[in-house]
Amino acid sequence: MNYPLTFIRSVEGWAASCPSLPGCHTQGETRAEALTNLRTAIRLWLEVQGEEDTRLNRLAARKEHGPLIPFPEVKRRLQNRRQRRRVR
Repeated sequence: MNYPLTFIRSVEGWAASCPSLPGCHTQGETRAEALTNLRTAIRLWLEVQGEEDTRLNRLAARKEHGPLIPFPEVKRRLQNRRQRRRVR
């Protein structure tokens, strides 16, 4: 995928960023070094975002379906329900 990149020359060298990815900034002594660093920053940004998406999907599923309960606890709850139904 192609992203627009921004390069700004400064006294220290070059600042580089990818405006499409919030917080994805880096720098380098030369423009080529800044580009190499920015490629790495974009790859890492996307990797972290993928992890966040996975975590958020889990949280959304948990919110939609309730908290995850260990199987023995589920089994115990089902047995309790069956016993209550028999008593009635």
